[in-house]
Amino acid sequence: HNIKAVFKSVLSGEDWNRLIKSPSNTDCVKLAEAFKSGDFSDTEFADICSEVYSIYSAKGIRYAEAYLDKSEFTLMTDKSSGFTKGYVQLLALCADLRIYLRSRDKSFLQEALIENSLIDIDYLKRGADKGETLSGLGYAQAYEKYIISPSDFERYCTDLISEYIKSAENSFFAFDAVLAYFVRKETEFKNIRLTLYAGEENPEERLMGIYA
Repeated sequence: HNIKAVFKSVLSGEDWNRLIKSPSNTDCVKLAEAFKSGDFSDTEFADICSEVYSIYSAKGIRYAEAYLDKSEFTLMTDKSSGFTKGYVQLLALCADLRIYLRSRDKSFLQEALIENSLIDIDYLKRGADKGETLSGLGYAQAYEKYIISPSDFERYCTDLISEYIKSAENSFFAFDAVLAYFVRKETEFKNIRLTLYAGEENPEERLMGIYA
């Protein structure tokens, strides 16, 4: 997260201090200077940062962000196991569905889709009709929700994750329960934002399930 936040802030001239998450496993001051100069020799994750800089220079911000997202999921997958790895795979699935539904650029799909165990990304790359392709992979509902509205699709993704998180409620492994707690808290904050910005609309249909 912090690499992307600093990178985008340097490009836009914004203050990255208000965007980063603490604690950070990288020195964001050094990182900001590196993105300004193009010299990553004195930064953590130098290989990733250097590649991001090169991709941005050659192809633009969208491809650079996609590379960062893929690198993040690869690191999380390599460092996780059991319940946590399943959670990471679900996040990657939702990211792939989001990328596939939003993108009309096949060359971008070739580089942006994230390898995971829950969906055949090669099938996604070949699919011409989004509805038929996702139906063939067992994710027809994702397409149906996206056609209704992007927010309905996001609720669909959150509900997928919520169903998985429920399995940790009675887990004998303390970390699984802690992870479930934080995911539920994050969903609560999303629901608060949805309610605050609902205006005249009825927010109940948009709220994301976490305890049902």
